[in-house]
Amino acid sequence: MRRGLVGLVVVTITYVMNAAWAGENHVGSVVVGNDGFEGIFGAVRNSTNDVELLICVDNGDSVGCVAKDSGGKTKGCVSTNVNHIAIVRGLTDSSKVIVKFDNAGNCTSIVGANSSSFVPKT
Repeated sequence: MRRGLVGLVVVTITYVMNAAWAGENHVGSVVVGNDGFEGIFGAVRNSTNDVELLICVDNGDSVGCVAKDSGGKTKGCVSTNVNHIAIVRGLTDSSKVIVKFDNAGNCTSIVGANSSSFVPKT
């Protein structure tokens, strides 16, 4: 519990230190790595790139997230962790999601962030 709280504080401080000034918009591509991926739903939806993809699905007692970057690299994971389920349920079209996973395809961390600087889908 304490480790999770410390992580939340670090993420919050990072966002505050890089606080958006009026009208600032964060757009960007899906980034897929060997142990995780991240992206902003609205930015991906509005992109002219027809390869990138970012999906999180709520199956009731489990969630799954998948990402594909502009080069076609695709990674995904599933989780039955109640905290991960709650985070996925709180995502919107202007959310940023950061997902970490293990070699077995289990989500080990899902972080959702909402910000006025994240571009919503149009």
